Amino acid sequence: MKHFWIFILIGFFNQSLFCSVIDSSSKSIFNDIDFNVSGSHISHFGLSTTEASTAVVPKYFIENNKPEWIIEADNMFSSERKIYLTDNPLQHGATYIDFNAAYQKNGFSITTDIFAEHRGFSYGVYNTDAIVFYPKFTIAYDSSFSIGNKKISVGTFAGNYTDIKLYEGLVIDNMDAQGMQAYVKYNKVKLLFNGIGDLSNWIGLNLDATLNLILSIEDIKLADRLYLNSSIGAVNYMVANDYMPGLNGINNPGYNLSLSITNSASSTTNQVSNNGGLIIWKAYTEFADRESPLNQHTVNTSAFLLGVTAKYSNNKFNIDLRTEYRSYGFAFNAGFFDPSVYYRKMVEFPDTLGVMHGYPVTDYNNTVGKNLYPLSLYNRPFSQWAVYTRYKNLEVKSIIFCANMNYKIFDFLFANADLDFNYIMAQDEPGFLYPFYTFGLGIGDKSRNYFLIGLSNKSMNLDLNYPTFYVTESPNFVINFGFNLGNQRKIN
Repeated sequence: MKHFWIFILIGFFNQSLFCSVIDSSSKSIFNDIDFNVSGSHISHFGLSTTEASTAVVPKYFIENNKPEWIIEADNMFSSERKIYLTDNPLQHGATYIDFNAAYQKNGFSITTDIFAEHRGFSYGVYNTDAIVFYPKFTIAYDSSFSIGNKKISVGTFAGNYTDIKLYEGLVIDNMDAQGMQAYVKYNKVKLLFNGIGDLSNWIGLNLDATLNLILSIEDIKLADRLYLNSSIGAVNYMVANDYMPGLNGINNPGYNLSLSITNSASSTTNQVSNNGGLIIWKAYTEFADRESPLNQHTVNTSAFLLGVTAKYSNNKFNIDLRTEYRSYGFAFNAGFFDPSVYYRKMVEFPDTLGVMHGYPVTDYNNTVGKNLYPLSLYNRPFSQWAVYTRYKNLEVKSIIFCANMNYKIFDFLFANADLDFNYIMAQDEPGFLYPFYTFGLGIGDKSRNYFLIGLSNKSMNLDLNYPTFYVTESPNFVINFGFNLGNQRKIN
């Protein structure tokens, strides 16, 4: 990883704050630790092994990315292909648990998560290839002071970002990462520095450090229940590996601009009531551009996002809606595809010249490699930046519609529907629709403790260079239970 002085300064600041609070109040820390335990079990099974693992993918993936799948012989002239998903945890009943401990006092917060996964019942109770433990942690400090009658807020953070999102999510969105950030806020103006560590070491975005400096104006009141938010910032992308000649190690500066209008200020719970329910909506857009040696025309070096979200909830029903249009120029994504990231153990074979190359082994019970596809990511949306960089040297656009609905039939019984539709349009390629859906009936409370059984055409696999999903040809039965014990006890 390339080291930057600002990373070092913020890191030193975080460590100094952490050591100070430990030294000054070590006994009170342990009196104030909150514990939380949550988890989920996911099982997929079809009427036959073939039905459970047959998926439909764009023809482009088969012809350009040399996947590990076995391709069906028929339908070879169609814009899509049928493939067989290789062995993965969902086919065997996978479970994960998150043990969380959090401390917060006087502006300091320290959070630690220990995840335990068993990747499949079929793999054996104590099979070490199927058992995974991994940590996540954050250390943060937030404070404020006044100069005259004006409030100034400052803060810093180091550790794991979970589902990080910058601006409106055009580039950095729907991914986990590690890094540091610091901010200062005066009234409604905020200056944020955000640094993300090498994404090339766990997700195939081919990036070393990514640095963002963002200036935002927040919660500008335009009218009653109408607020404006705007951000502009500079970014530096550094290409990690030379998969595209001439780009290796080159700083790729760029800028982002975002704008949103909403009926709910971020600092309040000011929402619109409608027939006993609450409505929150937001319309947003984002534009990004970067320097690229491939093409200097803005249309090719830029990316664009336009979207709307809406939420409605009452005592029996809640729904979250999101629709987006995304566009990525081919030169904007150039160099950001890294095919060397795998989520299975590798085996080396010599090529025709005797040079050894690593290839993922798709054998049974090989679901953990140098990099891990965490089970918890199954509940994330499909769209992320890596989806679009996969289409190398092509302009890519998409139309997205997502909806999640819960209806309380009785106090103990609910119905759930989750839709995630993504229509991908790559340059000179036929469009392809990913129509992910899950429908189910559950017992309990979907936000806390529940047991759900239903049907879904959404499956994971471990063959690409980022955590992704596939559309199965026919739906699978899904058994899913979750629990969240939320701050049930403290150490005394």
